[in-house]
Amino acid sequence: MTEIISRRNFLAGAAAVAAARPSLAANDVINAGFIGTGSRGYYGLERLYQGSKGLAVVTAVCDTYAGNLNRGKERVQKMGGNTPKTYVDYREMLADPSIDAVFIMTPEHLHHPMAMAAIKAKKHIYLEKPIAHTLEEGAEIVKASEQSGKILQVGTQNRSNPHYQKAKEMIEQGMIGEVHYVRAFWYRNFPSPTTPAPWRYVIPEDTNESNTNWDLFLGPARKRPFNKQRYFQWRNYWDYSGGISTDLLVHQTDAANFVLNKTVPSSCMASGGIYSWGPPNDDREAPDTLSAIDEYPDKFHLNYG
Repeated sequence: MTEIISRRNFLAGAAAVAAARPSLAANDVINAGFIGTGSRGYYGLERLYQGSKGLAVVTAVCDTYAGNLNRGKERVQKMGGNTPKTYVDYREMLADPSIDAVFIMTPEHLHHPMAMAAIKAKKHIYLEKPIAHTLEEGAEIVKASEQSGKILQVGTQNRSNPHYQKAKEMIEQGMIGEVHYVRAFWYRNFPSPTTPAPWRYVIPEDTNESNTNWDLFLGPARKRPFNKQRYFQWRNYWDYSGGISTDLLVHQTDAANFVLNKTVPSSCMASGGIYSWGPPNDDREAPDTLSAIDEYPDKFHLNYG
């Protein structure tokens, strides 16, 4: 059976599990740690406080860039009213037994080592999509999570969107009839003043090797010299990202699976490339244009572009 879990329900469920432990009373809130307080983690902190304030206290934040770490700390102070501990190395945060749950909001190549370490540390986990950098890593995380008895939620947030929930309800009530084809798309009109090309996010001017832990960012990826673009614009590079497939396509595919009660296609094919928006000496690896076709075993077809 598919269970609908929102960020609020994740925290409530984690609270219920934690309350079952002898060391915690039923009215205790969750002590949460944020691993990654860049653009996504910073936004995630805001959503936690706006949607689930009172269910959790963010007691620790972690980031490998000092600027992000300071911004995350300041957001907790402003919105949460407390001063969190700060960490550069996520493993030091996970060693804190007072932390019940962690939010992993980092580049996807770090999801596997961080999630596996969090499971070993007996933490509940909110893990931003995609679950991992490879299918094999994702399967390992799922297996370890199921064996741990802890909650792990992967954040494909459209499942919390009332529009998709209503669509699912309409399908289940037979209001639309059989669905055999879905056309999904995501167009981004570049360039813009702040993002001149896909995923070319603005790099803070103060970034340097002394305030950015490059080795921790690389993690399991191949070793190479410090590179600001790879650090802040990581979605452009295969070492850290699956490109459009794991940034955008995953949302529409998951929405279709959710609404229509699908799971895994029987076959996939895709094509694309780096066709536009590139500056001189462009070093991007991930395509800016992609078309994909998923064929499901029960006479269903999804076309993404």
